[in-house]
Amino acid sequence: MEKKESNPYGRMFKMTSRDRVIKTYNFQIPDRIPLDFCADDPVYNALIERVGLKNQLELMKFFHIDFRWARPKWVGPELKSPDGRRTDYFR
Repeated sequence: MEKKESNPYGRMFKMTSRDRVIKTYNFQIPDRIPLDFCADDPVYNALIERVGLKNQLELMKFFHIDFRWARPKWVGPELKSPDGRRTDYFR
């Protein structure tokens, strides 16, 4: 059973994020295109502060982001390339 989600613009969405993503994976048409957002912590924190929210989950709800990502903190040694530059998961 699908429930409706409201948003700050007053428009009602007919589907939950989960239903929307599952429909898309099954090549069916959802009520809107599922949204994804990925950023490093400094970007998340700046947006949270700018919009006046408490945490990343509130930010995802505010912007109606449908996907959630598990991002465990790296606990190993700092990753460096052979020439000494720091690396991250994009390189």
